[in-house]
Amino acid sequence: MVMFAFEYSILFIVSMSTLARYALSLVELWITHRQTQARVEARRVAREQRAQRAAQQASEGEASENATPVDEDEDDDDDDVPGWEEKGRWVFYLDLFTGKSQCIIEQY
Repeated sequence: MVMFAFEYSILFIVSMSTLARYALSLVELWITHRQTQARVEARRVAREQRAQRAAQQASEGEASENATPVDEDEDDDDDDVPGWEEKGRWVFYLDLFTGKSQCIIEQY
């Protein structure tokens, strides 16, 4: 009976660890999504400002050689965001708390 109680407690701890890792992954996805949306919005605003400046310069009759061109060839695939830098620390603490680091060390 005691042996099964220990086995179930170990399974419970591993299950809670897996659940916590899943929650950390969801938080990371949410943070990355927010950062991506903020980057897209910032690029949109910058593009609109450049277009307004170009239109204003054109309306003022400045020479076309002094006008700032609007970059149409922006690299929209360059939306790499820093992500959640603290995730590694949280996963490390979770591994320390649940004892998974001991299992990893013992394997080597």
